[in-house]
Amino acid sequence: DVEEGVFGRVPNLIIFSLVGCLVMIGLIFKSVMIAVRGLVTIVFTLAVVYMAAHGIFQFGWLRAIGIPVGGTEGLFFMVPVTTFTIVLGLALDYDIFLLGRMTELRERGLPTLDAVADGVAQTGHVITCAGLMMAIAFGGMLLSDVPGMRQLSFIFTLGVLIDTFVVRTIVTPALTAALGEANWWPRQFKDSE
Repeated sequence: DVEEGVFGRVPNLIIFSLVGCLVMIGLIFKSVMIAVRGLVTIVFTLAVVYMAAHGIFQFGWLRAIGIPVGGTEGLFFMVPVTTFTIVLGLALDYDIFLLGRMTELRERGLPTLDAVADGVAQTGHVITCAGLMMAIAFGGMLLSDVPGMRQLSFIFTLGVLIDTFVVRTIVTPALTAALGEANWWPRQFKDSE
């Protein structure tokens, strides 16, 4: 009964959270494209993390290579629900921090490609340090004897590491650079002379 009650509300939680992120990013940056790109990268992080967690804890992917983690017990039903909003929040936080700097630089007149490169250069070390600190803090729970705690720890740690080292350093800059001036639509910037 509890499981059905929890999972019956999960679609609402996901829709409300993602639509809220889309609207919030759009309003902060005054850009539809930045909001959509932000949503895509956040969903990417969530998808990778939950697919990995499912494979490891349901199918025992790590056991297959000799690491005694996971197995046939599956994820405890509250773990995905509990971790979703926290992983989403961490991804959103790093995204806003990086995009805030890129937008600042673009407002100063730098072309989009320069704003992307300089934004990553100026924020990369802070995002990396913050991500590593969070991964260390969350990683400590991996030593727990309680399977649910290990699952929480795995999802939080992997989420932070994927977002820090893949999404914010590669995916976000690549998508932002590829979209060029379309990133800022409908907003307009003056280029520096």
